[in-house]
Amino acid sequence: MESTVIIFSIKDIYKRFNIMPSLQMHMMRVAAVAELILSTQADNYPENHKNNVIAALLLHDLGNIVKFKLEKEPYWKKIQQETIVKYGSVDHEATENMIYELGVNERIAFLISEMGFENLQHVIDSNDMELKICLYADQRVAPYGVSSLHERFADLRKRYKNTALENRYEPSQEEKSLRLEQQIFKSSSLHPLDINDQTITRYMKAHNTCMPTD
Repeated sequence: MESTVIIFSIKDIYKRFNIMPSLQMHMMRVAAVAELILSTQADNYPENHKNNVIAALLLHDLGNIVKFKLEKEPYWKKIQQETIVKYGSVDHEATENMIYELGVNERIAFLISEMGFENLQHVIDSNDMELKICLYADQRVAPYGVSSLHERFADLRKRYKNTALENRYEPSQEEKSLRLEQQIFKSSSLHPLDINDQTITRYMKAHNTCMPTD
């Protein structure tokens, strides 16, 4: 499945996998952040490259329902159990299995597989600007909207305190993310604070009609 097909049919894809509305909105916001950055980069990316990034981010958390606490939401708890049976109990593995079922192109699959927080240093060292934008865009979106890196890491440290993932969000990791931010905005006409819920509204409205960006 190519990027334009994914973008045009994203609502059908979300329906196919019973994706929670809040999770749909998260992925839409992340894709919108990336689209805004790509539109202001000094390098003129070919349209198919831009669409690969957007498509990857519209899909990157498809399997995340498997890790949510849903005891107070019986409907979604049932969907979660069904998803675990069919795609696995680990979020990134469930996503990979869904991606495989969709038959996405190799570039989209690569971007999704490599953009995890655990790969931050690898992404910083990479020359792949599209991968950098994917990871950075995901870092800029908190559960309820776009945030600064500082706000995002403060929230993550609070949510994952005293868990196995606590070290992933320590201050040294935030410093690395700021370095990634510098790499991205070095060739952009935007400032990081120019990216917020208001500035991504145009993209979000465009996707209400499931149309790819210009």
